[in-house]
Amino acid sequence: MSKKPKKLKTEDVEVRQLSEREKEQLVRKWVKMVTAFPEVEYKVKAGVPVNGVSQMTVLHCRELPDELERGCGISRNNGRSQWAPNVGRNRRLKKLTAYRAPYDLFGVMDDVDTVSHLCHNTVCFNPFHHALESLNTNKGRNWCPGPMSGCVHDPPCLRQGHQYKHATGALAGNYALALVIDDDSELKA
Repeated sequence: MSKKPKKLKTEDVEVRQLSEREKEQLVRKWVKMVTAFPEVEYKVKAGVPVNGVSQMTVLHCRELPDELERGCGISRNNGRSQWAPNVGRNRRLKKLTAYRAPYDLFGVMDDVDTVSHLCHNTVCFNPFHHALESLNTNKGRNWCPGPMSGCVHDPPCLRQGHQYKHATGALAGNYALALVIDDDSELKA
């Protein structure tokens, strides 16, 4: 009777336990994985209607495919995608929120609270659609009128915020005022 070889337990490691070389390799792996994700085109509102015509734009988001490649390290958990790739033999990175993984790996998340989706698509992995900023600024984007209607954010939103159409009363009035006040601080008719 032969014995089965003993399976080694996989160790979960923190980002701070990785060498700079391992971090760089993981970021390259993440970029390669994300560029293989399907590009999804969305035709979305870019601002408030002008003369009754909606202002539209096309966004190119990268989203998780329905069928994930085996061993890519991504798992779905209650609508959130997490990334826990292997880091060498019997070592695996502790789970990171998948779309913000490269920022976590290089420690840039220490200075800011969130990775904001400029496209307002929470499942988008396109790094050109992300901005590092405070939670207040991130939440403020939800009520943004859009890039063609006076977006005040830097970098600007790529589309109208999903809460903007529901804004009423003082909030909607404040946005309307911000859009019609000229350089001399006089209201335009």
